[in-house]
Amino acid sequence: MRKSSRKPGTLRWLIGGTLLVGAALGTLAVMTRSDAPPAAPKLSRLEQEAEARFAGSEPYITMPNGRRAPPSNPAHALQMKVNAYKGILAKESEDRDPTFHLKAEAELVRRRPMRAAIEWTDVTGNREMDFNIEDSSACGFGDNTELTVAIEDIAHHPCLAQGGNFWEAGVKLSVHLTPISKDDPLWAELLYTTKKAMAAESHLANLDAAKGS
Repeated sequence: MRKSSRKPGTLRWLIGGTLLVGAALGTLAVMTRSDAPPAAPKLSRLEQEAEARFAGSEPYITMPNGRRAPPSNPAHALQMKVNAYKGILAKESEDRDPTFHLKAEAELVRRRPMRAAIEWTDVTGNREMDFNIEDSSACGFGDNTELTVAIEDIAHHPCLAQGGNFWEAGVKLSVHLTPISKDDPLWAELLYTTKKAMAAESHLANLDAAKGS
């Protein structure tokens, strides 16, 4: 039998060298993967349709001086496309259904939109904030338009924290609510938003129904 002329020390060196090379390649692979850009978030069905509808065009913002400015980032651009697409769906819904406008009005009445003003006192002094509540139907206000709410009970009125909870424990909020009526200029804006939401919801429901049939 022919004996190998390779010395044991040399064999150990070759094996060790192979392992080192393998480890180095593994490290390189890990480094390469970590340098790869993160995967783009998956678009919803409505976002996909909006992108397809406005493919090849970019939305813009009209400034007070009439100048057109681009969206602040790709996510903002997508949001603008989806909003415009919802407007198209709302127009198509009104064209198909003469009662669509009345249905949207009834839905907005059910939501009972409000203007909210909150006042409170903390270590920085007297503070206040104003915002609109597009849907107060599940906020637990009842028929009240003046409330005093302890922070510990804010969960009973989730609409009050829709923009975030800025308050410390022990603070009490003085809440002033003003229902938004049909003669308020904001009503028309909220009605259009309601139409877009209803039209988009109906559009997606019809697509699911057609897929299941």
